[in-house]
Amino acid sequence: MTGDRIRNNCCILDYPDGSQVSFMCGSMGSYCHWKEYIEVFGAYTAITVSDFVDMRVRGFEGQYDRLYPPHLNEHADEIRRYGFDFYETYKVSQMCPEKKGRPCDDGEGMFLELVERPIALPFDPFDYEHTNPDLWGFIPDKGWVQSLEHFAECFLNGTEPDNADGNAGTLSTVVALSLLRSLETGQPVEIDQSAHAAGK
Repeated sequence: MTGDRIRNNCCILDYPDGSQVSFMCGSMGSYCHWKEYIEVFGAYTAITVSDFVDMRVRGFEGQYDRLYPPHLNEHADEIRRYGFDFYETYKVSQMCPEKKGRPCDDGEGMFLELVERPIALPFDPFDYEHTNPDLWGFIPDKGWVQSLEHFAECFLNGTEPDNADGNAGTLSTVVALSLLRSLETGQPVEIDQSAHAAGK
């Protein structure tokens, strides 16, 4: 792990089979760009996910790209019709709706500008309004509510969760603490699999 503990850091995990995972936490960039992006690469295969909304799948026979609705299904029909272009341009338009596309200052010195494509889009993001009174902003659905509901249902039914369990929680904690130790020492840290297996 390099960088700092909270705002800007890069981490690399090396596995015995040669696989690698790298992830970055950053506080730089623009509010006008989506927040989270995932890339997964395998042998002649690839998956990318943009802000939990747009998933693109390549190299998996019978699989296809998918679009997922934002939190509380806000403008889900428009995303199905226009794809990620609608999600991104509408989200940015909500930051300064009174400016109707003109640059505006967010109050912290960052100027926000509409997303522009080389070809005109078949919609105007300012033609759409906030429709769900329970939604404080136009945000992706990251699955938090569904995960908590699933956990509660499993607890009440006495069944084991199928998305994560205590072992997964232990391993994620061990990995996080190992990364922080790597940051402090400036050296790679080997994760003790026996400690994880013993729940330590």
